[in-house]
Amino acid sequence: MLEFTDHELLAEFARTESEDAFGALITRYINLVYSAALRSTGNAHHAEEISQAAWMRGWERLGQLRSDELVSTWVDDEIADGFVVRPSSVHTDLPALVDGVVPLLRAADRFRAGYPGTTLRDTLGLPLAADRYAATA
Repeated sequence: MLEFTDHELLAEFARTESEDAFGALITRYINLVYSAALRSTGNAHHAEEISQAAWMRGWERLGQLRSDELVSTWVDDEIADGFVVRPSSVHTDLPALVDGVVPLLRAADRFRAGYPGTTLRDTLGLPLAADRYAATA
């Protein structure tokens, strides 16, 4: 089942409550869930308990979710308050993030589609900087 995409595994689990599909998701993400819990708590035992609770809750709720609702549910249920995403391989992970994760985040209204300004200064609402090379009158 590891050759299937997350979306395919979620769909299979939603249709049949397949233990194989859920197990493949656990295999794929167990280290990520545990490391996030460990960073939050700083305690290995608590991180294990939080991870186990997250997977149990996932078993109960994943079949009810569409993949585009997954991120919103994590944030709304306070399982996560944000995400730090850093590809470990530009050649494989970056395309997966750009083509897979970003569309899911955008569909869940959790990632911007653009910036309000045309420059960083404009986006931050800062005034134009004075031109230090302009002649003073």
